[in-house]
Amino acid sequence: MIELANNPVLSAIDRVEQSLQAEPDNVPALMALGAIDEQRTDVAAAGVAYKKALKRFPDFSPAKLRLAILGAAKTDFDENAYDLAQQVRPTYPNDPDLAKALGLLLYRKGGEPSRAVNLLKQSAATRTNDPELFYYLGMAQLQSKDLAGSRQSLQKSLAIGLKPPLSAEAGKVLSGLK
Repeated sequence: MIELANNPVLSAIDRVEQSLQAEPDNVPALMALGAIDEQRTDVAAAGVAYKKALKRFPDFSPAKLRLAILGAAKTDFDENAYDLAQQVRPTYPNDPDLAKALGLLLYRKGGEPSRAVNLLKQSAATRTNDPELFYYLGMAQLQSKDLAGSRQSLQKSLAIGLKPPLSAEAGKVLSGLK
């Protein structure tokens, strides 16, 4: 089950569900189910599985990590995701997905643009083809008054395939930066 949580395989869903029928609070099976649900893009179901794992073990960092990342993917600021991301950051200081999640959450929260920029840059060092990441990096750089950095990041986000409506917003911002 631990291997499935790290490398979800859709065909293993029956085995995971059998494990959960036998032991409903089996944390490795819950983590595997959450990972499979994420792979199926069922974010709500994945969140339920991870929350059940946290109910069993309230300090279980892998479940907190996944919930923070899922919460950061929402378009609005998610206080719970922010709290979870802050809690697990010391455990996963070099995780590019967590750095992106926490950077996005800080950008949406407002008030710490330079910290958001630093986290998003850390993530961008390995996630070089993530247009959404470069969009938010550019917007955070704009908030922190780094106009040249903002222009570069927003241009890169568009060049690597940023989708609407963010692409339209990036275009507007770039027009204003010229």
